[in-house]
This record gives sequence, C-alpha cells and structure tokens, in this order.
Amino acid sequence: MERIVTYLPNNLSFLREQKKITQTKLADMLGCKPQTISGWETSYRTPDLYDIVRMSKIFGVNADDLMCKDLEKEYYNIKKYTKKEVKEKVTHIVSNSELEDNKKQ
Repeated sequence: MERIVTYLPNNLSFLREQKKITQTKLADMLGCKPQTISGWETSYRTPDLYDIVRMSKIFGVNADDLMCKDLEKEYYNIKKYTKKEVKEKVTHIVSNSELEDNKKQ
C-alpha cells in the first residue's frame, strides 16, 4: 500500500496536467466529485481498483505504472536529450558496432 500512496497522487496530478484535464473534468469522466480527485492527489483518500483501471485507460498508462512508478521522473528522463545529442549517441553506437560498413549507413 505504501507504493500507491507514494506514486499515485503525484502521477494523477502529473498526468492530468499533461492531458490538460482539470480535477472537475476527471471527476465528470469518472462520475465522482472534484473533491474526490483532490483527495486522491493529496493522499487523503485512495481510489478503488475500478477507478484505478478507468484512470489508467483515460491516461493511456498501465494500472501498475499508475500506482507503482514515478511517471513524471520517467517522462523527464526521456525528454532530457536534444535531437542533436540523440543523433550523436546513435552515430557513436552504430560506428562502434559490428555491423558491416554498408549497413552502418
């Protein structure tokens, strides 16, 4: 239960912001009150499994990830590289690979 309390509130808030969904809008989608969403995001309350599954579908994430991963941290770790940095890293990996020269291109 500790993991849910640790990640779920932050993940709900983060995912709502990413999708530009207000607490009121999410509450309407789930058929509950905005205060319920607020309670989930502040760890005052914990949603039941049915609501967790429905939110995972709304946000397009796995229910386990919604509860047990720091999705905001993962999002920003993915976004931290520029296109130039990615291209340089890929070029380095390919040039040092065991591929035939004609396949490296």
